[in-house]
Amino acid sequence: FVLILTPAQMSVMANGLRTMTGARDNLPEPSVLNKRLRRLAANMIENMALFAPLVLAAAAAGVSNQWTVLGAQLFLGGRVVHALVY
Repeated sequence: FVLILTPAQMSVMANGLRTMTGARDNLPEPSVLNKRLRRLAANMIENMALFAPLVLAAAAAGVSNQWTVLGAQLFLGGRVVHALVY
């Protein structure tokens, strides 16, 4: 959630709320940090699209054990570290 809101908030601060709620046809080039945060958010969404269905299917099938829990914890911890390092 924070990864999606941060680049959006940066765009609003750089271009103004009125501009960002309009058509946004002729926006200036975003900052390097804003581009990096957008890529980070897109990467998180791509990974969650693969990860979330697997975890939900395992939970629905009742096949969760200490290894699936550990795998989920490692994945989420890795994503947090990736966000901080990236």
